[in-house]
Amino acid sequence: MHTSAPLLLVRDRVRVGESDRALRRAADAGTLVRVRRGAYARADEWSCLDSRGRYRTRIDAVVRTRRTRPVLAFESAAAIWGCDRWGGWPDTVHLIVDQVAGPTRSEGVKVHRGSTDRVVERNGFLVTDYRRTLLDLARVMPFAQSVIALDEALNRKRVGDHLAQQREALLDELAILSTSRGRAKAIQAVQFTDGQAANGGESYARVLMHALGFPPPALQTEHRNPRGGNYFTDFEWPEYRLIGELDGRGKYLKTEYLGRMSPGEAVVEEKIREDHLRAEGFRFARWTTDELHNPARFRPLLLGAGLPVRPLRTR
Repeated sequence: MHTSAPLLLVRDRVRVGESDRALRRAADAGTLVRVRRGAYARADEWSCLDSRGRYRTRIDAVVRTRRTRPVLAFESAAAIWGCDRWGGWPDTVHLIVDQVAGPTRSEGVKVHRGSTDRVVERNGFLVTDYRRTLLDLARVMPFAQSVIALDEALNRKRVGDHLAQQREALLDELAILSTSRGRAKAIQAVQFTDGQAANGGESYARVLMHALGFPPPALQTEHRNPRGGNYFTDFEWPEYRLIGELDGRGKYLKTEYLGRMSPGEAVVEEKIREDHLRAEGFRFARWTTDELHNPARFRPLLLGAGLPVRPLRTR
């Protein structure tokens, strides 16, 4: 999918002596989509975008229709940094300024007052730097979303050496924040992180397991492949001889997972892999994102696989 859609700006039409009537008529006819006041995208290109792509396009529209160059923060900075997320991106674009003059909300824009001394340029946008963005998210976002971004940041294979973070460095910075707002919440999220998570789905599943009272799993445990090489399991509880697997459609359909295999060959390979791991004495619990969206289905699935839950506290 496209990362964002090219914009048609009203101001560009005005500069050459035209009006925006043609753009408005095209939007009424459905060939253009009004992204925000003064900015349109072609409907066919907009329809090809996923949630991140549409949000990136909204960010671009906000930046290009403001009088001065804004600084992106929170989810908007996270989108530009390429942070992982679960469940889609929002519509609101977040900006940060030293002084707030005028309304703080207007047509899909939220303006926050805060320091702009840790701002860098990335992909043509001014954004809060990567570590600050992570900690800002951890202070204000729901726990699961914070953990997803932080897990990714601790994984060098996912973000590269230049962005990879250390848990201790994040905690040290939280200790010296000039504001205590959200600090305790952020510390909890950072302490919960696990850089072994391979994707946002694994991070979200781990948060859900914790919330439901299940014991923490080991992530990406290595096993020898009898045919050569190694296997890695998504989740593992060695003491219960249980392996958990998050099965997304991408595992059997997307090129980056399939390599040179066909979908049918991928299914056969997964069956052989499971047989090898069962021969080591492991059982399997498998789920999809549907179960993660529905804890009432996820909990009995893990209970049925033999995982215990923490006893409820009584007064």
